[in-house]
Amino acid sequence: MKTSIAIVSGKGGVGKTTLAVNLAAALHQFGIKTVAIDGDSTASNLALHLNMEPTENTLQNVLKGEIDILDAIHVHPSGIMVIPSSFGLRNIEFDARLLRGLYRKLNSLVIVDAPPGFVNDVFSIIESVEKIIIVTTPEIPAIADALKIIKYTSDIGKEENIIGVVVNMVRNKKYEVNIPEIEISLEIPVIARIPYDNEVKKSIFYRTPLIIYNPYSKAAVEIKQLAAWLIGKEYKPSFYERVRGLFRLR
Repeated sequence: MKTSIAIVSGKGGVGKTTLAVNLAAALHQFGIKTVAIDGDSTASNLALHLNMEPTENTLQNVLKGEIDILDAIHVHPSGIMVIPSSFGLRNIEFDARLLRGLYRKLNSLVIVDAPPGFVNDVFSIIESVEKIIIVTTPEIPAIADALKIIKYTSDIGKEENIIGVVVNMVRNKKYEVNIPEIEISLEIPVIARIPYDNEVKKSIFYRTPLIIYNPYSKAAVEIKQLAAWLIGKEYKPSFYERVRGLFRLR
């Protein structure tokens, strides 16, 4: 499967990078050649989630013409392929046309972790990819910012590239905006509802993707179901697997 998917959000702190890392890991486990790109050129942290600290051969080196895109691929011990951004403040403006050429050369399913907010890099990434997933939490400020991203995408004629909204860190509390209300507000279908899960924080602390750290936790199961849906497969954990996740048995 060869396509490019941007993971975007209007607001920081909604778990966008965590989703990008784990979605790439899940797709890899399903046998899909996947490359995760850190599209945040000023505050990169995708590699940190994987306990990788590259000091050279980064996306910035590629964009400056110093190396080939294939030489910027770093392989995680799990097999996940990553193109990191520099940890330094080497801000280089992204060009949508150039990015599209890089995706084609990777010859893979490409996951681009876009920076949060409404900076030019986000807009370039949105224009460069074939598909867009918007991440939000069930709070009004995050939903309002997601709506701004949708409006921009619509303004440039790429609204049909949005395949859906992922609602992250759902606690099922009365003060949260519910899924039907989110779909009505954004006029975009919710394709995944990821529950709040303490295992996520643990996996980030240990710098290991959640679906490897605890593959049967509630959030990991939802992410794997999303990954399977993206490639036209179905993932249903068995009862035994759910019990393993509940008690974190390995």
